[in-house]
Amino acid sequence: MSKHTPSAYLLSHPDAKLIMSKSDPNEVVAIVSNKDNVTVIWMADRGVVEHAYDDPNETAKVTMTVSPEVGEPVEEKVETTAPEAEAPADEGFVVEEPVEKPMATIVKSDDLLDIPVFRDRVNEIIGAGKKKKKYLPKSGLVRLAEIFRKQDGLDVEALMLTLVQIATKRCKDNGRDNWPEICRQMAQHACDNYKQGEAVNEPEDAEEEDIPVTERLQHEYDEAAEKADLNQEAELDPYPCEIWKGTPYYDFAIVCRGEGIYQNFIPLEFFINGLMTVTGAIAGHRITPEFNPTLSSSFYTILLTLIGGIGKGEAFDWSKKVYDGTGMLQQGLRNFKNIGAFWGDFGSARGLIEKFTEHPNILQEYAELSTAIEKFGISGSGTSFLDFNLNAYDKGKLNLSFIKGSKLPANLPDRINNSILGSTTVSRWDGIAAAKNLDTFLQRVNLIATTEIRTVPLLRTPDTEGIQQQVMDRVGLLEEYRLEWKLSAEASEVLLAWHASLQQRIQQAARDGEDPSDVYGRIQVYVHRIIGHLALFLADVPVVNGQPVKPNYIDGNDHPYIRKAEGPDKVWNVEVPADWMHRAILAGEYQIKARGMYRPPEGADTRALVENLIRKWAVRMKYCRWTELKRRANLRRFSNGDLNKCLAGVENSGLVTVKVDPEDPRNQKEWIVVWVGDGMKTRKWAELRSGLKSRWKTKA
Repeated sequence: MSKHTPSAYLLSHPDAKLIMSKSDPNEVVAIVSNKDNVTVIWMADRGVVEHAYDDPNETAKVTMTVSPEVGEPVEEKVETTAPEAEAPADEGFVVEEPVEKPMATIVKSDDLLDIPVFRDRVNEIIGAGKKKKKYLPKSGLVRLAEIFRKQDGLDVEALMLTLVQIATKRCKDNGRDNWPEICRQMAQHACDNYKQGEAVNEPEDAEEEDIPVTERLQHEYDEAAEKADLNQEAELDPYPCEIWKGTPYYDFAIVCRGEGIYQNFIPLEFFINGLMTVTGAIAGHRITPEFNPTLSSSFYTILLTLIGGIGKGEAFDWSKKVYDGTGMLQQGLRNFKNIGAFWGDFGSARGLIEKFTEHPNILQEYAELSTAIEKFGISGSGTSFLDFNLNAYDKGKLNLSFIKGSKLPANLPDRINNSILGSTTVSRWDGIAAAKNLDTFLQRVNLIATTEIRTVPLLRTPDTEGIQQQVMDRVGLLEEYRLEWKLSAEASEVLLAWHASLQQRIQQAARDGEDPSDVYGRIQVYVHRIIGHLALFLADVPVVNGQPVKPNYIDGNDHPYIRKAEGPDKVWNVEVPADWMHRAILAGEYQIKARGMYRPPEGADTRALVENLIRKWAVRMKYCRWTELKRRANLRRFSNGDLNKCLAGVENSGLVTVKVDPEDPRNQKEWIVVWVGDGMKTRKWAELRSGLKSRWKTKA
């Protein structure tokens, strides 16, 4: 005895036919279909019987006898113009005053809305409220998905097909070509959240005021406009500057912030990550984990602001100023055996590689990152430039394949240490980065973003002499020592727990239809590099003859200046406690969120790029005037015709709705773009939400 619903039969049996009542053509008595010579007959609200059937294509007349009380078929007669087939006897049914149904005739149909129970469900939702709606709203489809799942038990595929049939006939935008995609999302959501047999919740009785439509629309528009004018933009969580307490990086940031009339609004994290990147360029290759000696502690750092003039350039200059007079940053010949860096900007792989043949440590500096990104987009040479930077981040080996035929120096470096310090604005980042094929570049980026837009009338250059001595007392040791760190048992447990949570989030993102690679890619490598810098300044220095070692300074200099190392390397062994691991994970969690929020939109063509830019900023702003969204997303470079088509495309996808002023609907300055959502769920690491910051103490 099979138990099925009419929708399940119609969807799983393409040759299904409806048996309509002879007395009432609108009443469906049964559904007949032939599959493997078996005719399935469904009696509305009466159960299911399977019977052998010789020729279902013949016009059939069906008479059924049912028990009103138990609702099960107990006797059946089938008449057909084909040779009669004796119906098998059904056993186990209770016969209580059988009632014979009138004759019925098979009617060919593939429309689910021919079934009264379906039609009634749709009409009930359309007619809900005091004012009957002409079309089925999208929320009505969501409601139907819940009902069909709970009452009929449809799976994702059957539910999607059911919703598509209804949407294309009863929804306002019935010509929409992406109904299958929208309905599949609804079906997936219903199947993920509901089970067959669960009670269907009654819809909330929203009391609609009996007011004119124009007045109601005006009220909705005014409400959306008020929210848009509040500029409710989703902001990135603050960078965890406190994890660097006890290191010169934090002290440097405080000094650079200034005080009194000289206090500025440049974010502390700009100074912290600026100095960390410069230090990594100078000596990051000398700080490695024991399990991977080639994993340096260098960074590709990008400072991102909403507008220009927020202090990115000062963060660059003041970070380099810490090393003034130490010989650690050069634009000429090398001063030391193991540490120190050449700094400058480059326009091609050839120029960068040729400089690496002379100097193994390079800090690429781009006050406007678009300079480098534009070069990445050049066919041939630009691709080589990008590929070289990608490989240099991972391997630290010099690839000379791009400069074959050039005269090379006799002593080529056996390893290289590549670092990037760049900055740009969000609009330029979105526009330029999205237009280029950056592949996995974002996975290697240390992205530091701010929404700060305040400036000051006076900006004083800080005195970093004290910071310089703190930094050189540790960095100077790396001319003679290699710092090798390993995890303690407690730190390993913390790392494993965090990594397990990452895998869950990555898998969930993939199930939600997103590509998690740019956000989560190489994030554990990033955390390891952060640990290296924490170890450099928080670990105890090596002890020789009972005394902590100091750099081999040259006396008589105005700045701390070390001697060039001679002889083999010494090893500075460091064990990483759980405290440092917690700190590094906080930096990693910030990076995950920053990459997700500021990931450049993808776009194979102009329309795809614009639609993704609209979607990106609608998500962040929630409520936003169309003119403001165009400014934020830097859409003014596109034609108004293209922009309007793209906005309509995003709206048709169901992700946003556009509220217009009923009194002046064509005035685009008054349009409000409202983010509706895509139904995706955001999952975070629970341990972070439960106060991870309180689990570590700062070093005095």
